[in-house]
Amino acid sequence: EKDYPLWELGHIAKGALLYIGSDSGITQLLSGLTNSLLFFGNGSSRAWSPYSKNPYYAKKAAGITIEETRNSLGLIKKIAYLSVWCRPCFDIGCKGATCVNKLDNIAVLKEINNTLRALN
Repeated sequence: EKDYPLWELGHIAKGALLYIGSDSGITQLLSGLTNSLLFFGNGSSRAWSPYSKNPYYAKKAAGITIEETRNSLGLIKKIAYLSVWCRPCFDIGCKGATCVNKLDNIAVLKEINNTLRALN
């Protein structure tokens, strides 16, 4: 495990084919530098999705909502989340993080593979 300075993380992300991350501050930075597939739990995908002048288009896959666009540089930007009644989080203390724990692992892997295929 290594702690990387921001400039080094940016350099690594810029050279990556695909950044896969969760809704976090570092994801906001790194997802702007390369193709990205981001998993959101309770956050608002509208407020925190990677910037693009182009609209996002939504589709459903195994209960997961995937919003996708390409930005003006042609980079793929995808956000994936589970559509649950309490999303965005109402901070009601669900004690189970349903929005994260109920994600179908197989569907997540399929979306990663679909994204990688689109890049080749």
